[in-house]
Amino acid sequence: DSGRFADEIVPVPVKGRKSIILVSEGFVYESELPEFREVARATREANAAIYFLDARGLRGGPVTADAELAEGTDPRDLNAVLNENVVEAQGADSIALDSGGFSIKGVNDMAAGLRRIAQESRSYYLIGYHPERAASDSKFHKIAVHVRRPGLEVHARRGYYVPGEAWAALRYEDYARLKGYRQLVDQGYINPSDIRMTPYTFEGVTVGGTVDGVQYFAGYLWKIKPRNADSFISMAEQAGATGSNGGVGLIGAQMRPWPDLHIDVSNQYGIDTFNTVYAKADYRYPLSDEWAIRLGAEFTDQRAVGAALVAAAAVKNWSTEVGGARAQLIYRPLTLTAAFSITDAGNTIQNPWGTYPGFISLIDAPAAQNFARANEKACLIGTTYDFSAAGASGLVGTLNFASGTGAIDPRTRLSVADQREFNLRVDYRPPWLVHTVLRGLGLTVRGSLYDEEGAGRLARQIHMILNWEWDILAPTGNRRES
Repeated sequence: DSGRFADEIVPVPVKGRKSIILVSEGFVYESELPEFREVARATREANAAIYFLDARGLRGGPVTADAELAEGTDPRDLNAVLNENVVEAQGADSIALDSGGFSIKGVNDMAAGLRRIAQESRSYYLIGYHPERAASDSKFHKIAVHVRRPGLEVHARRGYYVPGEAWAALRYEDYARLKGYRQLVDQGYINPSDIRMTPYTFEGVTVGGTVDGVQYFAGYLWKIKPRNADSFISMAEQAGATGSNGGVGLIGAQMRPWPDLHIDVSNQYGIDTFNTVYAKADYRYPLSDEWAIRLGAEFTDQRAVGAALVAAAAVKNWSTEVGGARAQLIYRPLTLTAAFSITDAGNTIQNPWGTYPGFISLIDAPAAQNFARANEKACLIGTTYDFSAAGASGLVGTLNFASGTGAIDPRTRLSVADQREFNLRVDYRPPWLVHTVLRGLGLTVRGSLYDEEGAGRLARQIHMILNWEWDILAPTGNRRES
């Protein structure tokens, strides 16, 4: 049934879009059943499209005509049968369209249908946008994708659900701000993961503030609404502990002992799942008026706790760590970057509640666990250039190349494919718009080429984001840039 089908659709560490072929005689669509929404949620989380292949093949009309009597079929009987054929497969049609796939019906040549699915899966566009003022209503919002070229048929998801922030807060100066219910959280491994149309949203209670120059943040989160999902689920279930209602307690602090030194430490305890300790330090040291170096280090300790319901390794009570460092050489508008990380063989680093916060975190996060797979050794080189120095104010470009080797499957302990990824990011914020109503308008273009050993072809992604930050309540003279 559709409920079991949703349970089988889980995110897998495979880059890019996935295809699911549903070979079935179809099923009736019943909009009141939550299982249909669960299937839609699961396909969005797994970045998968469902293709419905009708196993009934080419179906004829009712056999009621008699050659001797020369009586034809009553049109009403024929319409009834045709309508019945449609209704019987309407549920399968619906989940295929909602996921961005399509249906192949009324044909006996199944091979042709499979070839059509393979052809579409081989090449596709990934298009997204960021709704700055999306309503917090948790309702379904339709999406329509159109192309100007005539004769083309577009297959795309039909909509998404807004994550629905709804919170109340009590504040005492800068010392404490108590916030409850649905909210965005950004601390270490728990963050909005805002790489698609809508970010992660959390249900819980948090408190944060500043005391003697130290920024602290603590709380307890019991539910999460993954991006584009239909409903909130428990933090434990999002981590892979099916049926558990466990939440996550978190505490962390950020401090600047010196003006150029930034330290970030946090701990996140998932009830009956796993605990994560994350520490990061970043220091910028000026060598002269034109030269500077920037050094960073980070460390993560992660281990199963309580009932250890996340069975992601060969042993139940697993533990793992990842450590890394980054060095940057800065000369006027040019920044050169080198980084590395080493992950322990105990398990792949888990990040179900946000994007991996490490130095080697590229465009495909978090589906492939970035470059923090069990036993993986990773390195990155890159460069960033601010083209303002060349007369193109507001234009910044970044190139990164990362490579990961030596990773293993934490369950079987067998070697897995090495991976390499090349990223390009271009950010443009037109400076002449600062004093107009379009101030805050910016364009980000991100592209990646991903190569997995033995895959035989490169995976490609392109993200284009048009972002408009607009303070609709603040007068122009009092507007404060962050």
